[in-house]
Amino acid sequence: MPRVLRKLPACEPCRNAKLACDHAHPVCRRCHERDSAAECMYRASPFKKRRKQTPSGNTPGDRGHSQCPGPAVLTGVPSPPQSVTRSPQTYPNPGYLGSSSHTRLFGNVPSIEQSPDSTGCKTLADRRVNETNLSHGVKILEQIFTSIDVAYCVDLVRRWMDKGTNLALAEPFTTSCIETVEHLLRQPQSQERLRDLSGKLYQHSLTHLTSDLGAAATIHDLNLVFSHENARWETLGLFFTSVSRAKEDESDKSSLSNDVKLQRIAMEIADKCLEIALSLDCLNHLQVVFQYENYINHTIVDGDQSLNAYNRLGCVISSLFALGYHRQNENEMNGPDFLVELKQAVFARCYSADKNVSIFLGRPPRMSKRYCQFRPLSQGKSIFYSRTLSSWTETTAFSYMTDTWWAALCSVLKEDIQELSTIEDPGARSRQGATLQAQAEANWVAFPEHLRLEGQLMAFHRHPLQLDFMVSARLNHLHVLYLLRSALANRRPETDVTLVAISAEMVALTVEAILHRQHLINSGTSLVWKVAYYGLAAAGVLYMWLISDVCAAANQDTNVAKVIRDLNVLVAATDAGTLVGAGDPNYRLLTSATSAIGSLLDRLATKSVSSACMNTETNPDIFPTFLDTDTLDNGQSGLFGMHDFDADFWFNLEESPVLQL
Repeated sequence: MPRVLRKLPACEPCRNAKLACDHAHPVCRRCHERDSAAECMYRASPFKKRRKQTPSGNTPGDRGHSQCPGPAVLTGVPSPPQSVTRSPQTYPNPGYLGSSSHTRLFGNVPSIEQSPDSTGCKTLADRRVNETNLSHGVKILEQIFTSIDVAYCVDLVRRWMDKGTNLALAEPFTTSCIETVEHLLRQPQSQERLRDLSGKLYQHSLTHLTSDLGAAATIHDLNLVFSHENARWETLGLFFTSVSRAKEDESDKSSLSNDVKLQRIAMEIADKCLEIALSLDCLNHLQVVFQYENYINHTIVDGDQSLNAYNRLGCVISSLFALGYHRQNENEMNGPDFLVELKQAVFARCYSADKNVSIFLGRPPRMSKRYCQFRPLSQGKSIFYSRTLSSWTETTAFSYMTDTWWAALCSVLKEDIQELSTIEDPGARSRQGATLQAQAEANWVAFPEHLRLEGQLMAFHRHPLQLDFMVSARLNHLHVLYLLRSALANRRPETDVTLVAISAEMVALTVEAILHRQHLINSGTSLVWKVAYYGLAAAGVLYMWLISDVCAAANQDTNVAKVIRDLNVLVAATDAGTLVGAGDPNYRLLTSATSAIGSLLDRLATKSVSSACMNTETNPDIFPTFLDTDTLDNGQSGLFGMHDFDADFWFNLEESPVLQL
């Protein structure tokens, strides 16, 4: 018979250090060589798991509670003696783990019911900031002092905020970030102080963010956790993100060189801060807000169609899922009210961005409401099942949060519209389309009347930020109707009278925003994005409509002349460089589209004028006589005075067949 080898136990120091033990008694060879004979002990039941709980609630050996990997003691602080028994490292940051995860399948984690923010980074004693990390942080701080004027940046962001604009999600944190940077980076510092500051930033970035906040905590309490002496890399990153955004909104399109330089440097510093925060594997609420704002900044600087921005949105969505923001049921949305609202706002913003980007780029969405439970703070039902917000009141003011909820409502319908293509039965697709049409109209009716843009933009005497909010809300609603009619148009959008009318209204509102841009302030969706996302999509339908035979037929719903005028303004604004400059990332996209539109308008104008000129040759009396025969006799032919263009001239000219389209 084969000989059965008996497994021998290892002593506690060797077992904890995962080193080979020679099982010698009373002291093994390794412990003897390390002069730690007193530590060399063998367990009475070495092959049975201990059930005794540690003070932190973890069972030694469990791997379910997340904890950031690596060391945590700053350079200069002695590390624990190797003879001290330490709990094994657990897997870092598993975050939200659903019913199909490995923990439920194999049962190797006794409990995962913990706050998502408490995943990882239990204490600083479990991590060590190494020399490489410290040096990298020092280089970033040196770049800040050598490449930009911190005092100017602080003043720039404050002037930007004084106008009423801010970062959409990080709005409650911007002021704290400004004060922190002003406190920490007042003036260039020595290498020793920079090294100390780098260590503190790493140290605080490795600690909990909200674990000590009680149910009665406020947003002010959260700000204290990551500001001033508790500054983290995320704090610096959010500040420089706001610098880049402020410079974009302040930029003069006629002279972009200095503005773009500061804008890109600030974004580069923010990117490096985000890279450090992500590398520490200590995901938290502030970090995912930072990720979202960083993504938005890249859409502005790199372009809405850039792969860099697209990938960053994917990273934000991954963090959102890891934190469990997509499962907002009553059991999982615990904590202070402000924190619950923040989680909901993050989800709503990311969900809306995912839908808009997937439509804009024609790519599949990465977030599906089938796997999400989204519940606004003031609602008793999920927004996915209650299409209107009963919490809207006549006292509701436009804010970033109001814009967030409205965008989420529209995005839910956009996802449903995208799924219409999967319905093969034309009758069923038509019925579902009618249902979505009714839901979209109900949403708009439920929206407070004083927030709805119905009529001319300048008829509303509001703050520029509120006007921009109203334009965005109206365009978002029209875009839902546009997508719905496009999905039901059976590959001939130009034949759908309703779709053409909606497209004409979208273009008209976009053009109105261009003409009155000095009265608008970027409320989160820039004017260039409005033109690229809403205006160009609608202009494409109008382009097809103008070159089709449908346009020639009588159509009382759409004014052809007004459509042509609006398209001409869109083309002129792009060609003149008042909308985008040559260095703008969206310049090529807009100029390519407006070039095609401009060519069509030129052909239409040439054809119309040529047709009218043909009529004048057969009937010369249809043109009014502009030239004074006495003037011709005096040898001054072709020279007109100001009196020749009096009111009668223009009144008569209006009746000319040349101007009759």
